Amino acid sequence: MGDPSSLESLLQLGETIFPTKYRNLIIEDHGYGIRGIVFTRQGHLSISEVSSALSRHKVNVLTLEACLMSQMEVLYQLRGRADYIVASELET
Repeated sequence: MGDPSSLESLLQLGETIFPTKYRNLIIEDHGYGIRGIVFTRQGHLSISEVSSALSRHKVNVLTLEACLMSQMEVLYQLRGRADYIVASELET
């Protein structure tokens, strides 16, 4: 999932298969704050890539289940992309 097109495909598929009024997106993996999230051998998702994908989809709750994702810089880049953001400020 370190590819932004994978996140885009997942969001599109979820909206197609499970149409619903409310949506919670959970991104779970390693996080390094402003450096990104979902680190794999193929790459990672930058916060701007996550923000860009979310700009085209309605998400009510965005949960970032990864270390250091509650940094102000991360939350600023994701502003307006979800009604609520749940994230850890610590290394877990």
